[in-house]
Amino acid sequence: MVFESLVAPLAAFLGPSAPLPAPAPQFHGEGIVRTTLYFGSHWLSSDFAPADDQLVLGIDIDVREPAGRTGFEAGYFRSFADESTSVGGGSVDVESLVHEFWGGARWTFDPWFGHARPYVGTGLSALYASYDTDGFGGSTHGSGWAIGLYGHAGLEWAFAGGWAVGVDLRSLVSTDTDLQASVELNYTQAALTLSWGW
Repeated sequence: MVFESLVAPLAAFLGPSAPLPAPAPQFHGEGIVRTTLYFGSHWLSSDFAPADDQLVLGIDIDVREPAGRTGFEAGYFRSFADESTSVGGGSVDVESLVHEFWGGARWTFDPWFGHARPYVGTGLSALYASYDTDGFGGSTHGSGWAIGLYGHAGLEWAFAGGWAVGVDLRSLVSTDTDLQASVELNYTQAALTLSWGW
């Protein structure tokens, strides 16, 4: 009798009627994940003239909690320009290229009106730049790394479910790098964005 009273609860627990443990929560159930594409213009300092006005392409990913404002972001930009300038009686072709890897914090706020949602972000960047000249007087090349601190702000308009279009304004200050001369990779940037959640 005593044995049966001890075994019965154990058998009931192990039997087919015992509930299965709840599945572990999935990441997508806990966070909002978004990917954004960038297309715009990137203005370097006049040290890069005449190739200081660059086309910029980029991609990033940002993650935040559904009920929260704070998240993190990480991304990559590639900006470049190819221009010519006159030196004496000849012409010189100038090419500039900047790769930027960046990451930091992002704050996404409640919509201001309709489906327009503002955000701001800040963090650190690692930049690799090159500067090449070819023409009168021969060819020269310079390349180097720099570390920067960026800040940006944007506004997105949601449409068609998790899709959104927007504008993003950005600024960065950097350390010096040696590109034929010691220069900073400081810039301002304006871009159109296309983003989607997944």
